[in-house]
Amino acid sequence: MAEEEEVQLCMQLFDPIEKQESWQKHLIVERPNMWPNGSVITCSFIKAPSLKKGQTELQLTPRIRRLIRHYAHEWERYANIKLRFVDDESFSADVRISLISGAGSYSYIGTVCQKDNLRSHNTMNFGWFTDSLPLRSFERTVTHEFGHAIGCVHEQFSPSLKITWIKPKVYKAYKDSDGWEETDVNLNFNNFVSVDIKTHEYTSWDKRSIMHYPIKKEWNEEKIEVGWNYVMSDVDKKFIGEKYPFDQDNSTSSDDHLLERTAYAAVDVYEYQHGKMYLRLFCQAESGSLYQITSVYRDGSPAVIEDPVCKVEHIPTSQGFEAVPNTGLASIVHYDGPGIPTVHLFYIDRSTHNIREIVWINGEQTAMNDLGIQADARSSLSALYWRGDKKVPNLRLYYQAPSGAIKEICKTGMDGEWSEGGVIGGHPLPGTAMSFVNRFIDKADIHGYWQSPNGTIQEVSGDGESWTISPWSIDGAADFTALAAAVVGDRKNPHVVVYYTDPMDNLFRTTTGSPDKEHLEKDIIGEGSRMAVVSSDSGFHVITSGMTNCIMKLVFPKGSGHPKGASKLKLEHDSTLKYGRVFRLLDYGWRAL
Repeated sequence: MAEEEEVQLCMQLFDPIEKQESWQKHLIVERPNMWPNGSVITCSFIKAPSLKKGQTELQLTPRIRRLIRHYAHEWERYANIKLRFVDDESFSADVRISLISGAGSYSYIGTVCQKDNLRSHNTMNFGWFTDSLPLRSFERTVTHEFGHAIGCVHEQFSPSLKITWIKPKVYKAYKDSDGWEETDVNLNFNNFVSVDIKTHEYTSWDKRSIMHYPIKKEWNEEKIEVGWNYVMSDVDKKFIGEKYPFDQDNSTSSDDHLLERTAYAAVDVYEYQHGKMYLRLFCQAESGSLYQITSVYRDGSPAVIEDPVCKVEHIPTSQGFEAVPNTGLASIVHYDGPGIPTVHLFYIDRSTHNIREIVWINGEQTAMNDLGIQADARSSLSALYWRGDKKVPNLRLYYQAPSGAIKEICKTGMDGEWSEGGVIGGHPLPGTAMSFVNRFIDKADIHGYWQSPNGTIQEVSGDGESWTISPWSIDGAADFTALAAAVVGDRKNPHVVVYYTDPMDNLFRTTTGSPDKEHLEKDIIGEGSRMAVVSSDSGFHVITSGMTNCIMKLVFPKGSGHPKGASKLKLEHDSTLKYGRVFRLLDYGWRAL
């Protein structure tokens, strides 16, 4: 993108909605209008109520919709608020989003959007969004505008910024780039004065804040210069968490709803001593709590239970071990001795973003560990293992570091310590889904998959020591696609299949190395859903979130590779998770007992 195009793009970001009444001008920059802590803020896409001369309505494409929702939800990782997108054209929603070209990009601050005289209007606009816009421009603009929507104002208004503006140069710069009059510049720069410290809370000045204007050094006497900020700064994350603090009480209510964009992890477990075989699914609820759903399909008999009982249990964690909202999840099971299963669940904690581990041995929770490794809060997780010499378990966990690189954590033996491994090559998309699998149980033949910034799904392969980037890749996936890989076929020569979604949230499957792809299902996967797969004697299971925010499970009977043998299953329609509640699995639902 040419520099002058980027200037035009970003300068318009702060364009006022219109020549508003004085109270509206005042509110944009001088009142906090924070939401009550824990608020659920509803959001809706609406068509432009009216257009002015020179304005046109942009198309709300599936890609634009997905990316707005994706980057808006990033605030939920750091602030105790929820953004819930409801049906389009809902003027009762708190935040009403339009795409009007020629109007710039803007948002009302915090709760101002609830004013009665705004109910028939949009409260947020994205004025230059098209499918060809680079991802980083989506990230910068959406994150910035939703920062306004939850109560943040521009960082250059901070009383901590000691700056002497050279107004004529600022006026000229905005006149040349955007055609702004002096009154427009004064409005966006708060008349070149800091906000009132009596009505605003603020940090020390943060030049890296996502809420900051660019500043050229020739605009001020102090020669202060601020460039373009594309992501939330560490100060942004800390400060918004202080304004919207999470509940430190680790208990859970009797009713807890499935988190709309929860990650999933699943394992197939055999408890030899108890004669049980079951699937265990891990997920997260809106409260941030982690849950496990256990489906016993063999219980002391070789026969597979066709109508299994499924139990939902809250996973208790100690204070300081709470999971970050929308945490990545990964799980693995291995066996120590004859039929004694050890299950590991990995997630990212809320306070430090360190990777945590919960361990169950023979069905009993035995440990909760801090691995001492910090991940990007947006990171997905993936785990695998193989038995090495003398059948010693080798465990590997893959994560995305704050730098954006995919890294590896290693553990050898039951009593071994987790240690940092190598950096996997390539340039992954920040926040990408990832999936790593091992083709064999007795040696390392690892294949990993993630999405790159250009949208392709990349493959790497490794032998436990070094990595090779494959020339093979998958095109046509949605931005931030759900992604899961699985090993299938003959044990002596297995192959890897990859599941992913396209921009319309259709589910596809392809075999590694093949140019072909198979369309499996449509109209079952919710927008922004994540995915897990698990193979068992009860079938091969693909688990996602449904369109109505329920758990969907696509089941391929054992030995069947075709979706015609699959049935769709979900956790009851209202997505309620209840501690200790028991469900029975039916053809098209989970019935409470």
